[in-house]
Amino acid sequence: MNCTHKALKRCTLLLVFCLSLGCQSEKKPQNSIHRIEIDPGSNTRPLQLSSISDSLEYIHLQSGNYSFIGSIAHVEEFNGKYYVHDKDQDAIVIFDRKGKYIDRVQRIGDGPGEYRKIDFFDLNKKNSSLEIYDVRKGKVFTYDLYGNFVSSIRVTLICRDFITTPDGDYLFYSPDEYNFFNGTKELGTGLIHVSRNGKEANLILPLGDEKFSPILVSSSLVEYQKNTYLFSNYTDTVYQIKESEVTNKYFVDYGTQIDERALLDPNFTFVNADFAFLKLNPLVTENTISYSFLYKGEDKTTLIDKTSLKSSLFRGTINDIDSGMFTLNGTMINDSDYVSFFTSEMANAYQQYYSSIDISSTQPDSSNYRISQIIDEMKLNNNNPVIIRTKMKAK
Repeated sequence: MNCTHKALKRCTLLLVFCLSLGCQSEKKPQNSIHRIEIDPGSNTRPLQLSSISDSLEYIHLQSGNYSFIGSIAHVEEFNGKYYVHDKDQDAIVIFDRKGKYIDRVQRIGDGPGEYRKIDFFDLNKKNSSLEIYDVRKGKVFTYDLYGNFVSSIRVTLICRDFITTPDGDYLFYSPDEYNFFNGTKELGTGLIHVSRNGKEANLILPLGDEKFSPILVSSSLVEYQKNTYLFSNYTDTVYQIKESEVTNKYFVDYGTQIDERALLDPNFTFVNADFAFLKLNPLVTENTISYSFLYKGEDKTTLIDKTSLKSSLFRGTINDIDSGMFTLNGTMINDSDYVSFFTSEMANAYQQYYSSIDISSTQPDSSNYRISQIIDEMKLNNNNPVIIRTKMKAK
């Protein structure tokens, strides 16, 4: 009996040990924290476009009664078509690969399938659909790629950015509003994951504070290769998300901390602020994380190597490929193509910027001529925006 009892005890212990190993092997990996050091006060030079891009193409969007863009907010591309969010007219205007007008989605009203305002827009490539979030109505509207209404779900969240995940769910970035999902489930502030059917919502990244002043930027959420990246303006960290899990954190050490007054006071002056602030024009490629920030009243751009975690700092961008225009205000539409845009106002400001700096050592003498040429072409097209499609370098 004693021998049998001892043997049974040993077997039980062995079974528990084996089960514990099995459980450990099934645990989800913990997210990694990567530290990057940046000296925001270091001397900077303009970024040479040829260092990150191989080529670029200008696509003038056709202008007409239905294709005129009042104020462009966002551009997406799918299956050879461009989907342009016109925030002035609350419409999605569709163009083909060469910029020829195809159709527009504009269903404003209070009837079935109608929204009041396009606060946020994204393409759901998994389901081949257009997703529009109307904050006031508290709904996500789904349309097919021809603008036909498909469905809507109730999502009463106040957010600063919105994106569909590669699997077709939704992420809502809400760092300064304390949210209750559909008025019932308490979530708080941060990054919220909502299921495709709108039945489940979870706070996957607590972030921010309801006392913070809203920081309104064009984009904080970026998708690249089945991952979403959050460029939060309330922390010094870039977060990598896989569906509903934070998988990596890139902490940027500037050597100084954000003055909390900048987060609380909407009238805070940044001219002489001795700390880095904001993450503007976010960009993610295969090997690089990039964004612009403010330091002592100047905008600077950092390129961070994902592998070495080394960073480079620049001020301004020089298009040394074709002497034309370029800006980092767009999105990666696949693994290598980046789509940005220029309005006539931006083009004129860009020309003035080039006229005010010394580019003789980096730019051909024809640079101002090329920019003027593009601006003249825009005028002939009723100043409709230009899409710039850029082929980014693999490394």
